[in-house]
Amino acid sequence: MGPSMRSTLPLLLLALAATVAGLWFVAQGEGVRAAGPTGPVSPVPVTPGAGLSAAGAGGADPSTRRALPRPHEPVPPPPPAAAPDQLPRLTGRVVDGEGSPLSGASVVAATGWAWMQVPLDMEDDGVDQRWQQVGRAETDAGGRFALGDPLVPGPLRLAVRAGGYAPRYVEGWRLSEERPHDVGDVALEPGVTLVGRVIDRGGSGVGGVRLLQTIERGVAGQTVNVPGRGVPLGMTDDTGAFRVSGLAVGPWGLLLDSPAHQVREEHGRTEAPGSQEGLLFVLQGGDEITGRVVGLPAARAVGGARGRAPP
Repeated sequence: MGPSMRSTLPLLLLALAATVAGLWFVAQGEGVRAAGPTGPVSPVPVTPGAGLSAAGAGGADPSTRRALPRPHEPVPPPPPAAAPDQLPRLTGRVVDGEGSPLSGASVVAATGWAWMQVPLDMEDDGVDQRWQQVGRAETDAGGRFALGDPLVPGPLRLAVRAGGYAPRYVEGWRLSEERPHDVGDVALEPGVTLVGRVIDRGGSGVGGVRLLQTIERGVAGQTVNVPGRGVPLGMTDDTGAFRVSGLAVGPWGLLLDSPAHQVREEHGRTEAPGSQEGLLFVLQGGDEITGRVVGLPAARAVGGARGRAPP
């Protein structure tokens, strides 16, 4: 053996020993050996499909384990903004004297010109809509209301009613071009409730009688008289009993309308908010008059017309 062979033989033996040691290490170990801060730790098994963990084979406190972060979920895009002409024209909120919202309140708004300022919440066929635009809405659980077309910018009137509260009529406001035009809070004051019964001359209860608030000067702030017309308040039940609210403190007037009886008006007065009970109204039988009304455009023809024939 020459000198060169004798000099490389130890290197070959050393490489062979290192290879054998490495194969033995792999054969004996069950995973990857990790070094800790104080020295080697037990081999960590690597199971196919399992996530990586810093715990050893002996396990660790679950509270110290950290899950891999999930990928961020896509954020849905915001809804498209409504076109200006699709926004409400008029919005607001109806509240009581303490600022609490009133749900189920009726709101009637009108823009345009009217030759006579009759209450907006009177019977539908009594409000002239040829020169003014009228919209109706009801407040939601939060007391809010929204009205769109046919309202147009210009002079604005409101009529607001809620059970147990005095009606409020707003005059002289103006609806702007802005959409929506928010009028803020419309506050109502406590009102009056009337409770009673309607009977005929024989003492039997009369059901289906319509009760309307009369439209006359001095009643609920009215400045005009409209005989035979009124603001609908309610109707008697089968026994003739009624309970109507939405009246202001002070003088009140009721119009009683029953198809089989004479139209009757009743008047009274209250001095404070609350209920006035025990009212009893007697209707007299009426005569039947048949005929036909001519000269009205078809669009304005109405049924169930009410008439009075003074003696």
